[in-house]
Amino acid sequence: MQESATSWDLRSLYPMGALLAFLTISLLLLLLLFMLPAGKILRRTGHNPLWCVLALFPFLNLVALWFFAFKSLAPRQEATRPATAIRPVAACRTEALPT
Repeated sequence: MQESATSWDLRSLYPMGALLAFLTISLLLLLLLFMLPAGKILRRTGHNPLWCVLALFPFLNLVALWFFAFKSLAPRQEATRPATAIRPVAACRTEALPT
């Protein structure tokens, strides 16, 4: 007997499985290509890299963009040398060498 033309089951979606897998992998690659550099930029500006998750949501990405556009940047912390650091030779000489 034949089944009616209106019935279907999950096996009928099998040909779309390859397309669904391709789309899923493509989406994950695009997210990684976007979110990793955005996280690095946010870390350099002194913010938590998880802020880049807001870029995934349509309205929140605009709010975050405006927030970062008008927020003042954190002052850069210059690397300070510890007291035990080795100084350059020219800075250590206080008198001329004997000739």
